[in-house]
Amino acid sequence: MAKQHILPLFIPQLGCGQACSFCNQHTITGRVKPLLPEDLPGLLPAGPEPVELALYGGSFTALPLKVQVAWLESLQPWRQRGKISTIRLSTRPDAINLEQMLWLKSYGVTTVELGVQSLDDQVLARAGRRYRTADVITAILAGHVAGLKIGIQLLPGLPGETPQTAVAGARRLAAVAPDLVRIYPLVVLAGTPLARELEASTFQPWDFALAVDTAARLKIIFQSRGIPVIRIGLQPGQDLVPGSSVLAGCYHPALGQIVDSRIFLWLLESLLQQGVDPNQPLFVNPRDFSNLRGQHGVNLCYLSRKFNIKPRILGDGSLPRGTIRWGDKLIDWSDEALVAKALGDSGV
Repeated sequence: MAKQHILPLFIPQLGCGQACSFCNQHTITGRVKPLLPEDLPGLLPAGPEPVELALYGGSFTALPLKVQVAWLESLQPWRQRGKISTIRLSTRPDAINLEQMLWLKSYGVTTVELGVQSLDDQVLARAGRRYRTADVITAILAGHVAGLKIGIQLLPGLPGETPQTAVAGARRLAAVAPDLVRIYPLVVLAGTPLARELEASTFQPWDFALAVDTAARLKIIFQSRGIPVIRIGLQPGQDLVPGSSVLAGCYHPALGQIVDSRIFLWLLESLLQQGVDPNQPLFVNPRDFSNLRGQHGVNLCYLSRKFNIKPRILGDGSLPRGTIRWGDKLIDWSDEALVAKALGDSGV
């Protein structure tokens, strides 16, 4: 089945009662003026293939009801014509309940993404989120009852967050089985309260390596339980400029690949610890070649330096993405040793 094309429409910070400490949706989305329902005809692609329309950047269900109805009603003629197949939207965990989900479903909404950020109540309070972990769990379970797909957006690295609390939150989320996850390691954007904290030296973001390691651990926790992580890191754009709009934090245009490469390195180390013969050829899906090697070959350099080996890498299209076959051993995201490494020695 062909992958469904998603058409994102940004309504930056509409429905948000306040700007959270980390948020500048106008910079992230590149839009100062939010889209309106009447803008839709000029945004739909001309081709025959239907799109999944996504309303991002705000808290849709916190908008006045008449605004929600205006948006959803405006989409129905395009659904009837086959231009829009399904609808997804983003909102806050405390701005949606089972009744609202069933109402949204009647308009063709199939996926609701929740801006969760953290599952530590103190971290949420400091970030100005105004909800608690219990609200997140309740919203996810309501989505299951309503028959909607529920996405989770996490923001590891907020003030007060530690790798241990981030891992503990991921484990708790995985236990209630969201349908998909996005991981956005913290980036400090200009014009936010966090930018002022950074300037006043009252907050110091995680360094890049720690943020990458933590994101990798979170991805392993979800992927090992069959929950896809569909994005890591902010989408690169002309408005995200290091040193200008991006002041600090974990920003890189290829962050997802860097995180995957870190996981592949852990997979390779795990196999070596299991006694794999390093002289045997190493097979991966050809689409994973660059992730296995790491940017600029960093993983291979590490293996050469630490283990004095240079594995022979070959492609095998029958292997699932994220899987390595080395000699007589096979390993992937769900390997128990790898998951244990992701969970950490502290047992959180």
